[in-house]
Amino acid sequence: MWSAWAALKDGRIVSPSARFLQWRAVLAGGQQDGPSVSQVDIAYLPKNVAPRVDVVEATPANYRFPAPSSTIIPSAVTLTLPAIGKAQTNVSTVANDGSNSPSLTYAKGMIGARWLAIDENNDALEFALEIKGENEQGWKPLKDKIKDRYYSFDATAFGDGKYQVRVTASDSIANPLNQGLSAQGVSAPFLIDNTAPRIQDLGASPAGGRVNLRFKASDAASVVSKAEISLNGSEWRFVDPTVRLADSKDLEFQLLVDRPGAGELTIAVRVTDEFDNQSVEKVTIR
Repeated sequence: MWSAWAALKDGRIVSPSARFLQWRAVLAGGQQDGPSVSQVDIAYLPKNVAPRVDVVEATPANYRFPAPSSTIIPSAVTLTLPAIGKAQTNVSTVANDGSNSPSLTYAKGMIGARWLAIDENNDALEFALEIKGENEQGWKPLKDKIKDRYYSFDATAFGDGKYQVRVTASDSIANPLNQGLSAQGVSAPFLIDNTAPRIQDLGASPAGGRVNLRFKASDAASVVSKAEISLNGSEWRFVDPTVRLADSKDLEFQLLVDRPGAGELTIAVRVTDEFDNQSVEKVTIR
């Protein structure tokens, strides 16, 4: 329901606060060049709306984002203008929600998170990132006062297991004291694995002019992704498990290796899990 018409007082609207506003002007004058209105400006204070955190994602292990921004960067907003000489009828704004994040670079032991966040007032946002392990009760702070919509951290500081990260978005930096609002989003569980796979039962025995090599590889948290061997310090060469596919936490290997020549032979075995953790063992035959 509209309130009653009320005259301005000292240039200010005295009507009750509301979402919509109507104005009218009464012009008096009987001459040919009577009074007219060429422009009306209305100043208003929009209601602050809490930001939204729509998606939180963990990034692939062993990659990191660029260093965080050191200054506050307001939300990137575009303004669509009407044709020259035409009245402005509406304003089209598009806020930066974080859907475009920068490229990551390889960095062993690093992991990170990125998120989609938006504020309908186009306020600049600041973020806090927390982490919690499986079966843990409380969230532990990782970083606050983040200006970007992404962050990388050192995963080697955490034990192996499943974790989640929580992002809190706040528009306090763009609003008067105690008038800021916030929202949160939580990622799906993701795995941190800092432990190298184990090489067990490594052995080698002569088989004519060749060598029978056998070993087992196992990892407690993730899949053993590849195995390689090196003969007397030569280049590493991939070898297949007995099942032909590296798709398990536990794999067995048995293969015949051509002996490069007479004399002592040292075979190094290297196994890698899907988090790029590696173990190396060796066996020597004479």
